[in-house]
Amino acid sequence: MDEHNQGTPVEQPKAQEEQKPEIALTHEGELSVDLSSWGLSEEEGEQPEKQETQEQAQGEKQEYYTPEEIQKIGIDKLDPNRIPPELLPWYKSMQADYTRKTQALAEERKAIEKLLDKALTDPELAKRFIQDPELVQTAQKHPQLAQKLMAVSQLAQPKKNPFDDIVEQAKRMVEAQFGEPFDEFNPKHTLALTLAGQNILARQAQMLQIYNRIGEIREKEPAFEEIDRLAEQKLYSLPYAEALKIERAIKVGDIDTVLRFWEDVRKEYYQQKLTTKQEPPKVESAGTGEVKTKPSFDPRELAHLSEEEKVRWFIEAGLV
Repeated sequence: MDEHNQGTPVEQPKAQEEQKPEIALTHEGELSVDLSSWGLSEEEGEQPEKQETQEQAQGEKQEYYTPEEIQKIGIDKLDPNRIPPELLPWYKSMQADYTRKTQALAEERKAIEKLLDKALTDPELAKRFIQDPELVQTAQKHPQLAQKLMAVSQLAQPKKNPFDDIVEQAKRMVEAQFGEPFDEFNPKHTLALTLAGQNILARQAQMLQIYNRIGEIREKEPAFEEIDRLAEQKLYSLPYAEALKIERAIKVGDIDTVLRFWEDVRKEYYQQKLTTKQEPPKVESAGTGEVKTKPSFDPRELAHLSEEEKVRWFIEAGLV
């Protein structure tokens, strides 16, 4: 038995089955990865992918608006892609409601604007518009109509009697004079009011006379604008006492003083214009062909020259 066994060749154990490659292609052509040699199961190997998916999902959730952001941004400026899914029905409803209200406001503004345009050409309609609180409040809801509403309001105001302004101005003068509020039952106040009113009327008459006189000069004087600018420059260059005299004459309506100053400036303007137009004569020296200009004559220069310098000056000026 033992001999038989010894003579019979011992069958060698089959070699360990060939290990599957870590990476291979299936019959369907899909990539197969064996993770057993890595000490990982398929479920364990998939964990990083799931974790990454969860992180992506969390990242996507973070992109949604928070309730505070929605309230701060406003329904008309929200990005629909960032609305949380549970708030989408609310968002669509609010957006539709917002669109309807926006269109209604636009139509309301057009209607009020047409009414304001008509009121600007009809004082009676302007008065009725301003007296209607509902119309005024509706117009105030639209900032684009603020200027037209103000213009209509001014047109609706009753025109003041010019004498009312004079009385108010006279009252302020009386209050400044006595240092106390005006009292219509105080004889001193009423007398001062009468005198102040007369002074205001007299001053207005003087100013009107000046304006009319200046208007006449403007029509007759072709260089009025240039002379007027020169007069302004001249006024600032005068000595203080003279400038103060002219300014006071303008304020109190002293037409004689104002016109004298104007006439002096007008003469100075034309004198300057005449001087700039006159060109010094050209003198050509014999044989040289050069052009020389005679010096201008200024008698004030002679006061500082000696007798010899005066003779030389007259010769060079061609006066001898």
